[in-house]
Amino acid sequence: MILNEKTGTNLSEDADFKGAINFTNLLKVEGKFEGEVNSTGSLYISKSGKVKAEIKVKELESAGLINGNIQAAGTVKLDSSAKMFGNIKAEKLKIDEGVVFVGKCEVKPGGQEPNK
Repeated sequence: MILNEKTGTNLSEDADFKGAINFTNLLKVEGKFEGEVNSTGSLYISKSGKVKAEIKVKELESAGLINGNIQAAGTVKLDSSAKMFGNIKAEKLKIDEGVVFVGKCEVKPGGQEPNK
């Protein structure tokens, strides 16, 4: 779980934020966010979190709802309660049993291109 690694910013359950957000450490979303996320850090979406956004981060873990595309330099982890509607591009992808995932995924460990 990425929450253990560093402190960061929290959008609580009663938060409803629209716009673009940039951060460098950790953002935990427990409420609603709509817009764009750009970060060299980590994004955690709790079970109560609802995100409608284009997301570019180092890594992401979600137990909540995501509508939008994810681009991650590292790992994307979808916990069992997660719902994901969009495409994922990441170095690593972990999906627990029970996840709803509607979209495409492109996983390239180490940024490798397929052999031609």
